[in-house]
Amino acid sequence: YQEVVAASTVTGDADAVVQVFASDMRHFERVLERIAGESFVERTKSVLVLSPLLRRFSSGSPT
Repeated sequence: YQEVVAASTVTGDADAVVQVFASDMRHFERVLERIAGESFVERTKSVLVLSPLLRRFSSGSPT
């Protein structure tokens, strides 16, 4: 899926967290429906990011 920009395994109740970029809610719903339709997906739970509070990008080397 080209809308998936990151995916990570996590601790806790979920097995993975997937970051999706979508143009609008309908687009997001279509992507989520496709992901949920995969045979290896038992269930999904969505959280929408409203406004980022902080973003840091690593330069690759500590200063």
